[in-house]
Amino acid sequence: MRLAKDDAAIRAVIEAFRIGIIARDKVALNRLPVSPGITFIASIDPETLTRVRTRRADAKRLVPGTYPAFVDDIVSSKTRSEETFNDIEIQSDGSVATVYFSYKFKEDDVVTNWGHESWGLVATDDGWKISSINYSLTFPPPPKR
Repeated sequence: MRLAKDDAAIRAVIEAFRIGIIARDKVALNRLPVSPGITFIASIDPETLTRVRTRRADAKRLVPGTYPAFVDDIVSSKTRSEETFNDIEIQSDGSVATVYFSYKFKEDDVVTNWGHESWGLVATDDGWKISSINYSLTFPPPPKR
């Protein structure tokens, strides 16, 4: 069962994440996960991985990270960052939810990577919280010289 109020509240979490990145707001970003230790992992797109391996043969497809490191990178970045979200799909039963969408990550208005994200969310006494972030990672090819 999907509830309109869940959709609105979950979309508010997504928007808070987006605005937190733009504003480099560590406090706001750290309010979103259920805990700092949520799953936060990327899987590199196969085509991108092939290109990466021409420069680093030992590159791995999975890129584990941590939510706190992501937030610290955003907050300390010297470039302006923004993540945009499209084709958002939400499934919820009122207690747990999944969100799936396409994203583009920009630095100083230049797309640096893109792909799809899948978030797990849980309903808490303090509202919806992110319990996991998994995403595909595609990089543009390097510029031709």
